[in-house]
Amino acid sequence: MNISKNRNHIRTYSVWNKYHPNDLMPQKGYVIHHINEKCDDDSPSNLQKMTNKEHMRIHHLGKSLSIEHKKKLSEANKGRHHSEETKQKLSKFKGELHHHFGKKSPIEWCQKMSISMMGKNAGEKSAAAKLKEKEVIEIREKYKTGNYLQKELANIYGVKPPNINCILHNKSWINIGG
Repeated sequence: MNISKNRNHIRTYSVWNKYHPNDLMPQKGYVIHHINEKCDDDSPSNLQKMTNKEHMRIHHLGKSLSIEHKKKLSEANKGRHHSEETKQKLSKFKGELHHHFGKKSPIEWCQKMSISMMGKNAGEKSAAAKLKEKEVIEIREKYKTGNYLQKELANIYGVKPPNINCILHNKSWINIGG
């Protein structure tokens, strides 16, 4: 970690500790998240304690690794072996890369929702719809260009990245082309 980042963390922890004397930081496995994602905004209302896992999920949801990065990871992991328990877990999800072993993946969830919506008010007719058919087509077209990440599209259209993922994998809005 570089020096400037260390200073930011120290300042953030100082503010947190001042307002949360019974929950002092740093603590192993926990971080302080800046709700507005501006690391220099250490106002107490902008700070939230969360696990490292939760924090990673917030900042990396919808991002995919470049081919070059995947090759580097593959090279770094050469010679490593999975435990038997991990191999069993991986075999259950063969062909599906998902880190929530034993839990439903976003794609499984989307399929379940699509099936439950058949014959009901789906798409724009749904009271829960946040997108119009035109926007779904735009999302699919923009993503095909390679100029947008799923997280960026989610921000543009005011939905969550898993919704974009379902749209792109034709697990939701299945009746709309694009």
